[in-house]
Parts: sequence; C-alpha cells; structure tokens
Amino acid sequence: MATRMEVAACCILPGQVARDTEGNVLGKGDIRTQARQVVPESAPRVAAAGGDLPDLLKITTYITRIEDSRRGRDPQQYLSW
Repeated sequence: MATRMEVAACCILPGQVARDTEGNVLGKGDIRTQARQVVPESAPRVAAAGGDLPDLLKITTYITRIEDSRRGRDPQQYLSW
C-alpha cells in the first residue's frame, strides 16, 4: 500500500494505524492513545509533501466501539499541534 499520494495540492495518507515497530497495536481499546501515536507518526509524510500537521484538512477516524464515538468527534480534545 502506498504511504503517500499527491494529487495537485492534496496529499492523501492512507492506512495510518497505531502500531509499534514490531507491528503490535498500541493503545488497544483507547482511541486517545491511538490518535496520539498516529498523528505524530504522520508528520514526516505530511512534511514530505511540503506541509505540516496544522495543514491537515481532514482526518477520518474509524471507531469500532460505540462508547468512543463521542470522544472521536473532536480531535482537539486529545491532540495538541
């Protein structure tokens, strides 16, 4: 799978997941911990396209536990740029 695609001024970063270097899921069951892992790891990919994390326009989060749905709506709750 591609780690980065560029289309005009758009950069798409598919498949970002909270895993360590050995492929283990980090923060299993904790959406905040997973987001704190994924977003900083995306920074080099965003930088390679000429941007920075505050330039992100959209973050799509797939939530598998209904109790996380409210927490997952506002990334500013658990991320600091």
